[in-house]
Amino acid sequence: MSSNDGKSLTRRVIEFLESYPGARPSDIANALGVSRLAIYRVLAYLKSRGIVKKVGGGYVLARPLPRNASHVENSVESIGKERQANALEEIKEEVSKLKEDLKRLSESLTKILEALSLLSARDTRSSSADAILRFLRDVKICDVDSLALLLKLAGSRDMCSKFVVLGYLAVRRDFLEEIRAGAYSSELERILVRGYEMGSYEDLCIYL
Repeated sequence: MSSNDGKSLTRRVIEFLESYPGARPSDIANALGVSRLAIYRVLAYLKSRGIVKKVGGGYVLARPLPRNASHVENSVESIGKERQANALEEIKEEVSKLKEDLKRLSESLTKILEALSLLSARDTRSSSADAILRFLRDVKICDVDSLALLLKLAGSRDMCSKFVVLGYLAVRRDFLEEIRAGAYSSELERILVRGYEMGSYEDLCIYL
């Protein structure tokens, strides 16, 4: 196939792979009379758009393309746009999940503020401590400073062992175990598991 037939190199590579699936870049370059670098660039472009895929040391078409050569470039562009649209949808889903996680975190912090307000409204330390401990038995995740303050006010260092510190968050150990067991699947929870498994946590006691 000559380089003067009016076809683009992209289309020529696609047509070559239609006839010789599994061809190596060097084979394509020799057959089309162009440099290997040029072929590698075209293959990388087509692979990024899902047009071709690598099999062993060669390449094959990932999906059938129109037989009419005049529509090949349009098909390549269409498939590229389709992949971009799918990627955008995946990003939107992840953002939506993250928003839900942040909402849950906000609700947790709101409970902490309510507990602090309760402390100021009660007259005795014992009743306030009981209220805090009841809250601490339910909370799964909150910011470290607020939790440390509540533990100080409740006078309960024993409760520290039930939490793991990940960055600015304090997370219940049993909650992390549930996450690791697959009970949850959101992005924030995957981040927490990753941090826990990498050992990037501290003992909450150092904050008291």
